[in-house]
Amino acid sequence: MRSRGAGDLKQLRPFPIPPGVLANLPGPAPTNVTLTPVTPTNIRIEWSPSPGAVRYLISRNGAPDIPIEANAGFLQGNRFIYTDVGRKPATLHTYSVAAQFPAPTPPGRSVPVQVLTPSALPPQNFKATVSGPNAVTLSWTGRPEATSYRIIRNGGNLPATVLNASGGASHVDQNLPPGQYLYMIYSVIRLANGEELLGEFSNPVTLQVRPFNIVAVGDSVMWGQGLSDASKFTRKVANWLGAVLGKPVNLQSVAHSGAVTYPVPGEQATENSILPGEVPSHYPSISNQATTLAPMKVSPSDVDLVLVDGCINNLDIKTILNPFGSDDELRNNTRGYCSAGMQNVLTDVGRVFPNAKVAVTGYFPIASRQSNLAFMVPLWVTVGAITAGVIPPDPVLGGIATLAYRERSAARSDLFFQESTSSLQSAVNAMNSMPTPLGGNRFRYASLPFGPENAYASPNTWLWLIPTRGVAEDEAFNSRSRDCQTYQSSDLLCYGASMGHPNVAGAQAYTDAIKSVLTPFLSEWRTAHVSPVTAPEDSLVVRVQPGPIELVGGTMIVTASDGPSGPPLQGAVQLNGVPAGALGAQVRYAFQQNNPTDILAKVEVQGRRPRSFTIPVRTQSIAVNLTNNGDPRTAIVTATDSATGHLLSGTVTVRTTSNQVSGPTGQPLTYPSCGQIAQGRQLAGLTLFTGPAPCTGSVRVPYYPDASYQDVPGAVINTISIPRPADLPMRQGTPMK
Repeated sequence: MRSRGAGDLKQLRPFPIPPGVLANLPGPAPTNVTLTPVTPTNIRIEWSPSPGAVRYLISRNGAPDIPIEANAGFLQGNRFIYTDVGRKPATLHTYSVAAQFPAPTPPGRSVPVQVLTPSALPPQNFKATVSGPNAVTLSWTGRPEATSYRIIRNGGNLPATVLNASGGASHVDQNLPPGQYLYMIYSVIRLANGEELLGEFSNPVTLQVRPFNIVAVGDSVMWGQGLSDASKFTRKVANWLGAVLGKPVNLQSVAHSGAVTYPVPGEQATENSILPGEVPSHYPSISNQATTLAPMKVSPSDVDLVLVDGCINNLDIKTILNPFGSDDELRNNTRGYCSAGMQNVLTDVGRVFPNAKVAVTGYFPIASRQSNLAFMVPLWVTVGAITAGVIPPDPVLGGIATLAYRERSAARSDLFFQESTSSLQSAVNAMNSMPTPLGGNRFRYASLPFGPENAYASPNTWLWLIPTRGVAEDEAFNSRSRDCQTYQSSDLLCYGASMGHPNVAGAQAYTDAIKSVLTPFLSEWRTAHVSPVTAPEDSLVVRVQPGPIELVGGTMIVTASDGPSGPPLQGAVQLNGVPAGALGAQVRYAFQQNNPTDILAKVEVQGRRPRSFTIPVRTQSIAVNLTNNGDPRTAIVTATDSATGHLLSGTVTVRTTSNQVSGPTGQPLTYPSCGQIAQGRQLAGLTLFTGPAPCTGSVRVPYYPDASYQDVPGAVINTISIPRPADLPMRQGTPMK
């Protein structure tokens, strides 16, 4: 057979296609098909039109096609757009689009396109607000795919509960007992086939349904000396807040009459001995009230407001009213106790109560030139500012003298008022300048509008007069009298403790002053109290290396590290409120007249919470020097500060075999011998001990521990000294980390 060559191709002719075959070819398919998930349940399908198409068929997941007429208004520009609703979230959906043409042209179908719908997310901006005494309002921003919402509540000693909310954006949960509650919300979605689907849970929100908690710490003014509970400004402020906030208020007052800011040097601090609030006592101190007593009453993180005062009892009212006192000394001591001293108290308050606002109340001019002289004389004598013998008995001269005394007492009262006001404001400003959680602009000073007419025994006095049974009794006179008899016997200062303290009108003045500084916080307190995540305590560790003690002070080196074994950190040291130098460098301090044993220190490291603490720099002790001779003996006992050598004044007590003799230090004291002691005589192989025996003595000096000694015949010098510890421990209650 011969094969065909190239020339044979010229003999090929086109083969005609029958008309029926051409009619069965599909029309052009839609192009550029895209899928966009508009919501977790809605998918937008877009495609470019096919020329000549009269209808489009959308196929999804093998379900029946969705017919779309070409002229039904779905064409926007050069694109057809259709939104398929009610699809299942978090699902891979497959779509294709077919174009239909007039008969007999078959439809042309696009290639399949897939899209994954997102999950059904929870509503946004979900928050909880305490909206009443036992109610929580939950609010959120709704989602377009949701038909309703469900909320899970857990906590408060109630079983977990599902709350059904409508399609709105809020729900009120009522009749809740106090406790901590957790809420989560999710959407309810209804699909096109009628199936109900639940969306994802939100992050939980937690909050406390609890009373508004107030803690009051301080002295007799904060306690409300002489007032019934209903008349005290602490109770009045609590009632006001309960009314304006629409929630119950829990007031815990641990203030009491006579309280000092910190333990007085040399005084035995009975911090654990708690007397009735009307009975004056230095202890528990205000710092102890804030750091120990109040946290036993209410959880510190749940405290919303702290009311605090302090510093007047460190000075003593008789010092303020004393017409013969030094104004410079009063001014300096007021600044020391009411500024630096109170800043340390406020530091304790800020550390213990990190979520609370703090309102600091001040004092008032006790006496003025409008004070009635007939009432001033008993006041001076009762508080010990002057003795009755100082007032001349002659009516003319006595009147002149008492006028002069009143002038001085009024001037010193005003001096204390002005200095304490500026000092307390300075302490508040210093706290507000500190970063959170210690500071954070949450401290306020409530300034009092006291005028001369409101002072003691003035025409419009806001202070109690000396209480007299049946004549001028304060509201707590009877109960205080019973407590004084029980705890302090016949102490007149206890029975008359209300004198010079705010009366009912004065308490109202305090209430108004506190309300004025708290009003800007009301909007914040009305909003949700969402429990904050507890910030981890940073690991700053502070160490103190003491240096030698000198006559008027000494040196030390303060270091800080990141953890017990971390590298040293850079920072600054303050001593007694004054910048002293850098961490790791030798810093120098001077003994304070009002606190010779302690240094108030602060360590500041950038980015860390400042540390404030007390450093005991020396232990007060007495060196006893004894010289005696003769029998009966005549002895001279002197006492000096064992650290500085300063001569001290005190009382010597000698106990002999028959009696006890006392006298002042530095003065001759005569007493008999005290028995027999060894003389070394031998008799029948035994040593007999005969002769004068040593007597036992003790020396008592204010603010120093007692020193005991023994003396023997002849001149001797016996020094009793308590050595300073080699390593200075941190004072109890002021941890370093």
